[in-house]
Amino acid sequence: MTTHECFAQAEAIIHHDYTAVDPDRNAVLSTASALSPEQSARVITQYTFFTKAIVDILSTATENLRCWPEVATELERNIAEELGGGHPDRAHYTVFKRGLEDELGIAVGAAEPGPATVHFLDALTRATSDHRPFFVAGAVYTIEATAVAELRIVRTLIGDYARISGNRIVDPDGLIHLFLESHINGFEPQHEMGLRQVVGGRLLAGNGRGDFLAGCASVMHAMDDWWTGLAAAA
Repeated sequence: MTTHECFAQAEAIIHHDYTAVDPDRNAVLSTASALSPEQSARVITQYTFFTKAIVDILSTATENLRCWPEVATELERNIAEELGGGHPDRAHYTVFKRGLEDELGIAVGAAEPGPATVHFLDALTRATSDHRPFFVAGAVYTIEATAVAELRIVRTLIGDYARISGNRIVDPDGLIHLFLESHINGFEPQHEMGLRQVVGGRLLAGNGRGDFLAGCASVMHAMDDWWTGLAAAA
């Protein structure tokens, strides 16, 4: 299997074998039309805990991939961007949280992670803590490779919430729009491509394609469980 074929197989796992980032099959979007404003806000708030935890998850992956300096360096670059390049007020979670609270009145700071979210974040921590470098690489690559599709789902949920909670709109000059569009059109495609390049080199030189794809599937299984759990709890 070539490196190109390995990434193509990962894409098939992400987009065909599982439903989480498929807008036509995502568990929450399938029932979104029946959600009340309170239920919709609850789902959006649960997503913010993933945004908040991503630095710790990427840091765990980085520590477990120190054996591959170029991969660890790429992950450290991603972490620095998530943290706002040294400016705490520009940290991505902070921007998103402020936008949801100030622009749409969603009380992110008062929320607690639900059981499905706790289980999901624990699963990602376990996957990025695995003793097999290729498994960890598959897991962290999948987290980045699903981000654009997942954020588009979140963007739809936020738009629906704005509409059903009083005909509000997401301000095109506001923080929510800034967070979503900068990630969908900038940060996340760059993160995926950067990891594809450095991990691809290791896949080309090594014998870890099976572990890489297993790491990919482990994240997608956890992601499917999470969205299904969010839909059930809403």
